[in-house]
Amino acid sequence: MAESVHEQDEGYGCRPTAAALGLLIAFVVVAATAGVSLALGDNCDGICETAGFTLYASALPVSALFALFAGELPVAWPLDATFWVIASFAIGRYAERQRMTVPAAVIRAIVVALIYGFVVALFLESVEV
Repeated sequence: MAESVHEQDEGYGCRPTAAALGLLIAFVVVAATAGVSLALGDNCDGICETAGFTLYASALPVSALFALFAGELPVAWPLDATFWVIASFAIGRYAERQRMTVPAAVIRAIVVALIYGFVVALFLESVEV
């Protein structure tokens, strides 16, 4: 009979965490760059602005909370980096426990981040950032 993840003698490995972190870093770099570029663009209104704020907030969730309360578009990268490192541990662990691939678990996390980003973007638009 095969051992479950909970009964392995080796413990939790770092390969899923490293894979998750690598994929998340790629997402954060692309989404944050595109989001800030769109949100701060001169001709960006309506859906373009919503898309920009959504990408910004999904890639930089802590910075988005600061933007929500401060009214500007800060980039608190040390806090965002810490958030994504912790998230990569959780995603790697989730992938192992659910017996799914790390990319599939990361895609689920990115979808949740985009939903979070969209909700925050609605509030950012209402406070006229």
